[in-house]
Amino acid sequence: MRSGDDAGGTAAGKSHFKTPDFLVIELMKAQLKKPEKREQNEKKFGNWEELAHGGRRYWYDVEGRAGWKARYVKEVDEDEDTIEFYQKIYDAKGRIVELHEKYPVDRGHRKVEKGRKEGDS
Repeated sequence: MRSGDDAGGTAAGKSHFKTPDFLVIELMKAQLKKPEKREQNEKKFGNWEELAHGGRRYWYDVEGRAGWKARYVKEVDEDEDTIEFYQKIYDAKGRIVELHEKYPVDRGHRKVEKGRKEGDS
């Protein structure tokens, strides 16, 4: 997906969400040293959690129309190198309705089972 393209889907094929440019640029940047990358990720995403393997999961939420939300998630290893980058689309009731895996392979949008909430198997 190019910077400025729409992300998130609707039944009509139109989007409620635009991928923030800084998130697209994030995936294209040259390698930085670990402390600089960590500081940059913390500043850009604002939310993170430590992972068991020593890496982190960062996320950034964008509110959409009608109560929907897009969550951009970046998972990194212990050196702050990107392992995964994906987008989750939530409906107004907090259910995940779409998943868009963007990195390491852009798999496009995939509908998620109806009624599934975060953490459900």
